[in-house]
Amino acid sequence: MKIVKKEEILRGIPVSSGFAVGNVFIYQRFIPTYKERQLETSEIELEKQRFQDAVKKTEEELKLLREEIRREMGSDLAELISLQIALLFDQDLYNGTINLIESERRNAEYAYSKVLNRYIVPLNEAKTPYFRERLADIMDVSSRVLSNILGVELPSIYEVTAGSIVIAYDLLPSEAALLDRNRVAGIAIEGGGKTSHTAIMTKAKGIPAVVGIENLMKHINSLCEDTQDKDFQVILDGSRGILITNPTEKRIESYKKEQIEFKKQQNYLASFAESDSTTKDGKHIDISANIEFVSEAMSAKKIGARGVGLFRTEYLYLARRRPISEDEQFDIYATVAQIMKPDPVIIRTYDFGGDKIIPGYNEPNPYLGWRAIRLCFDNPELFLNQIRAILRASVKGNIKIMLPMISDYNELLQAKDFIEQAKRDLKARNVIFDENIELGVMVETPSCVILADKFAKDCNFFSIGS
Repeated sequence: MKIVKKEEILRGIPVSSGFAVGNVFIYQRFIPTYKERQLETSEIELEKQRFQDAVKKTEEELKLLREEIRREMGSDLAELISLQIALLFDQDLYNGTINLIESERRNAEYAYSKVLNRYIVPLNEAKTPYFRERLADIMDVSSRVLSNILGVELPSIYEVTAGSIVIAYDLLPSEAALLDRNRVAGIAIEGGGKTSHTAIMTKAKGIPAVVGIENLMKHINSLCEDTQDKDFQVILDGSRGILITNPTEKRIESYKKEQIEFKKQQNYLASFAESDSTTKDGKHIDISANIEFVSEAMSAKKIGARGVGLFRTEYLYLARRRPISEDEQFDIYATVAQIMKPDPVIIRTYDFGGDKIIPGYNEPNPYLGWRAIRLCFDNPELFLNQIRAILRASVKGNIKIMLPMISDYNELLQAKDFIEQAKRDLKARNVIFDENIELGVMVETPSCVILADKFAKDCNFFSIGS
């Protein structure tokens, strides 16, 4: 007998807006099974080679995936996979496995898993979301390595039925990269956070997603048992960060109507993609896009955006979990500028802090304290690298610089000193750039509002932060 439960709303963290009504597709992560085995002395070299071959094969797989992502979504997101390739050859993990095979004479899969646990256990217990989110990257790489050691195939996310909502404890970044937005209606995940690589990938693909839903799998598995059915509908609302199970017919009908209206509005707006945005009294207004990745610039251009009003560059750092070089930044900024040319691209310098936490960051009040421009001043090479990259890219299109969290007039003057230093550096290298690049300020602090008339004398434009 089927037991019908009442409608429930599960709350999580919204990471990609939009909503969907569909049947659940429960995705089970690869869980390797193996036995510990003691090696004969004659087997040690062969077992070491078995492990090294598996790592090499994994590297080849990840490089192919990186190129696929580069073609589809741009070089910035492809670098998420570069991080995983680097993890493959982490000295503690790689050499530790080789040493354990030799010293304890154990099989490769056992040795690798044992060394791996030294990473996984502390990360799993970490209180800081940033460190817990890194677990997904390590699990992603290790799953591939173990599957290649064991000679078994990983479960495929391609099995998802069109129109389904993927339910998982966590989705590995490489799996998220391969999601087909034409088949997957939405994603609900128990683990993860706003800055996890999976969240970044799903957002870039435009698939509605909610992460961090507490006890999601327990709830869904309970529903499967109670209804004796894995084929039941849920509603995912990526804008509000909720998953609705056992939705009433009235609720389903309401969301379906909302979907229809949303699509109608999209189609209606799409018809104006090539039109000028002009008010009834004849005033022209440029409608620009806010972006974080190259793929979003491509999408924005297709739907008629007249440039980029805000390029949030801190996500380039968050995607790599390391400082991004001047050359890497130049390639990305230049690409976006060329996509949007001749329309403007306003690049905001790093705004770390708030909900965008980086390694080693322990500011007790990250929303108002040591963040954004103040953090950049205290890390001059990080800041100069970014300014030089922006200046170099300025000859590829119509680029402007915007400074975040300016709250004091001296901060504006200090930022301008950094820009002049970057210009001198480039001139010494005989690198050309736009000498008259425009500079703007984000108005997002009370003091900036009060001092706006003074700031206006030393910058070209303001952007009002919401």
